[in-house]
Amino acid sequence: MSHNELKSLQEELAKAVYSSGAPLAMVSSPYWKKFLEKLRPSFKLPTRHKISGKLLDKVYDEMQSDVMNKISESESLSIISDGWSNIRNESVINIIVATPEPVFYKTVQPGENHSTRKYIAHTFNK
Repeated sequence: MSHNELKSLQEELAKAVYSSGAPLAMVSSPYWKKFLEKLRPSFKLPTRHKISGKLLDKVYDEMQSDVMNKISESESLSIISDGWSNIRNESVINIIVATPEPVFYKTVQPGENHSTRKYIAHTFNK
């Protein structure tokens, strides 16, 4: 396996882990290692450190660039927000920009603001 192919496959694995909410520790699991070794012996899993650092930064930058490109190329935009509480009962606001294809833009934790309309308007303006 070439260096470029290994790098590409590790990035694809990282995207799959991040998008599914799988624990980053899965790359340390002997079962995943064994499975992937049988599937493609020359593939080397990224380390937990790499998947939580260098790969995460790279994928994040690529996604941000992709989102900004979709927004800048769109002829029309809609902003959609959705509020909910996380497992710790903390308020969370998701912001989606429809280009018209929906694109996840940002998650905000308003803290004590509790999603007031002034806070949401200020957040949208930023």
